[in-house]
Amino acid sequence: ALVACKDSGTVVVVDLNTFRVLADINVGGQPNFVAMSHRGYRAYVSNYGRSREGLLHIVDVRERSVVASIKMGASPFALVVCPTTELIYTVIGGNNEVWVVDPERKVVVNKIAVGEAPDGIAITPDGKRVFVANSRSNDLSVIDTDLMRVQITVPVGKMPFGVAVSPDGKRIFVVNTGSRNVSIFASDLRNLVAETFDVDRGPTDIKIAPDNRTVYVINEMSNTLVVADIP
Repeated sequence: ALVACKDSGTVVVVDLNTFRVLADINVGGQPNFVAMSHRGYRAYVSNYGRSREGLLHIVDVRERSVVASIKMGASPFALVVCPTTELIYTVIGGNNEVWVVDPERKVVVNKIAVGEAPDGIAITPDGKRVFVANSRSNDLSVIDTDLMRVQITVPVGKMPFGVAVSPDGKRIFVVNTGSRNVSIFASDLRNLVAETFDVDRGPTDIKIAPDNRTVYVINEMSNTLVVADIP
């Protein structure tokens, strides 16, 4: 497991068999999010930096070193890696955009405008759609990865933060912090009226188990983990 440690400016490598720290990779600044490449030998780390300009680090997991740092916009946050192209989609909260990075050329290849104050991001298993939760505009931007633009914007609850796609790619789950609930849509968006279920105070993030129905929601203000069964 790789853990971004904002205060120390490092990414920690943890052995999940022994639960021991194997290495500290120094990236500097304020790293806040890590995603693995699908080949497994690279990690991508978003970093607030120390000024208005953030960074995206490419880390060689085998060598445990930073191989490149790419200049990003204001407040890069969550990111996902496309399972088919390996392109990296990074939420740039201060710019209200998602920046697309080619890790082989180490350059930003596109900038996609989304809603206000984007936070969470998720991608379908086929890499065709990216979903971005916009906490200030209370909506979900749906990006078509072939066209590299927002296909549709869907209203959700108040202050959406976390977003996840079920492993089978059929459903989208959006955590609404202000509404204290989770919105559920079919990923083909055939129906834009969401089903919802309530959680505890201050929900911020969500994960879906491999069975596609067990849902885990982190609730920051109530210090709880909600486990829900959604058939």
